[in-house]
Amino acid sequence: MRSGPWKLHFRSKPAEDSDSVKITPMDLYNLHHDVSETHNIADKHPDVVKRLVNQAQSFNDNLRKQTRPLGRLAASSSSP
Repeated sequence: MRSGPWKLHFRSKPAEDSDSVKITPMDLYNLHHDVSETHNIADKHPDVVKRLVNQAQSFNDNLRKQTRPLGRLAASSSSP
């Protein structure tokens, strides 16, 4: 997840129900000061981590609302 100079890496794992994924934050970098992403500063900026996690969750929730169910398309009523 990117926002301004911030980049938050996530680790995902299956949630208790099989249709969703639990997202847990992993690393936070300030790309203006650490372009090579070598210094994880998540512990120093919990407010940024929280904001980016909330943005990612909101994006994920909106994406799920717009996803159609898996399956085949209905066959057309006219045959060639």
